[in-house]
Amino acid sequence: MRPFRASIRAGWSIGVVIAAVAAAGCAHSKSGDARTVTIAEFAQPAAAEGAVAPTEVAGATETVQPVVATALGDAGGIDPYDFVEPDEFSDRAILRPTEPGETVIVDSLVGHVNGRPVFADDFLQPIEDRLLRAAEDTSGVERQQVFRAIINDWLQDVVTNELLLAEAEASLSSEQQMGLFAWLRMMYDEEIRRGGGTRSGAEQRRQKEGENLDEYLGGQKDIVLIHQLQQSKIQPRVIVSWRDIEREYKRRYAEFNPLATVTLARIRLNPVTQAALVDTVNARLAAGASFTEIAEELGYADGGVWETFEMGPGGITDIEVNALMKQALEGLEQGDTSEPFALGPAMLWLHVVEVQRPGARSIYEPAVQLGLRNTIRARRANTEWFRYVNSLLERGVYDELEDMAERLYQIAMDRYGT
Repeated sequence: MRPFRASIRAGWSIGVVIAAVAAAGCAHSKSGDARTVTIAEFAQPAAAEGAVAPTEVAGATETVQPVVATALGDAGGIDPYDFVEPDEFSDRAILRPTEPGETVIVDSLVGHVNGRPVFADDFLQPIEDRLLRAAEDTSGVERQQVFRAIINDWLQDVVTNELLLAEAEASLSSEQQMGLFAWLRMMYDEEIRRGGGTRSGAEQRRQKEGENLDEYLGGQKDIVLIHQLQQSKIQPRVIVSWRDIEREYKRRYAEFNPLATVTLARIRLNPVTQAALVDTVNARLAAGASFTEIAEELGYADGGVWETFEMGPGGITDIEVNALMKQALEGLEQGDTSEPFALGPAMLWLHVVEVQRPGARSIYEPAVQLGLRNTIRARRANTEWFRYVNSLLERGVYDELEDMAERLYQIAMDRYGT
């Protein structure tokens, strides 16, 4: 198997983590452009059992994956659907019936990153489901645009991941390399133990998670390498001073010093056309009846709840309402109801449903300081990380991304888009 490391974004402390995902490929030595073969090249004169030997074309830049075909009756024809595939041959190479003389791309070298070859099969495998869904949901120009977007994003991730891992490995001291090797050996031994003491048992256990043992260990190694890179290259650049904490606290002052609020309910009646109801409300309130109950009997939803207001330093009357309402609210506390008062053509009663006075949090609280410091560190570390990644992309050794993306796009369209 040929390992190929790809990137996954997840949430580490700085908001970006590049992890490794191994994708299965074919174990062949390959170089140059795509090697294509025709269906006719597989249909050489069969042996006694009807098997077709692997074909190697003179001057080819890639070795053709062996494929076994079965003969059809006395006619000796080849059924394009009836290929018997070895374990490492991807059935993505043939997604539809092929005709004699038609070419089929088995695999293609699309570029290099830090000397590591990038093969189409290995690259496309992690995003195959996305491409297949895009092929089902789109067509024409839209499908082309979606395919290009998926491939461009994934290629950027793959190249970035390869450059980061190469930088991380190169930055390890000899002692760190020995420590990493010892840690991986410990991880391997633990997987063997969990698998019942045999590698086959460990492989079966890992296969339930959708990966083999080597892929799992390789992914764990890449996570450690990226973490080490962050610690050595990013963290030393992230410094948070007391002045930074003060500035962040002031910026988020309202969050740590929230204003008190008051929630009011109201009943409005016309004193001319609803004079009897006005007398009834006054009588029931005087008898101690619940404001909420009276409001609901009059048809007000939620007990007549009106609005929640932020209170200023003056308390319940220091809210954004007209002067008559402020006057009616003077001296009231939670649960109190105002005297009726005229406002335009209506008679109103205001009821204080709830008063909330959340406590302020000082900058001198240890938990507040720690939270502010961590927020600033995470934000700055994130900025430094992307700055560092961009510097790697500027000086990294890789083929032109546009050319690689175009090759991958053409192969993806041929496999999934037609």
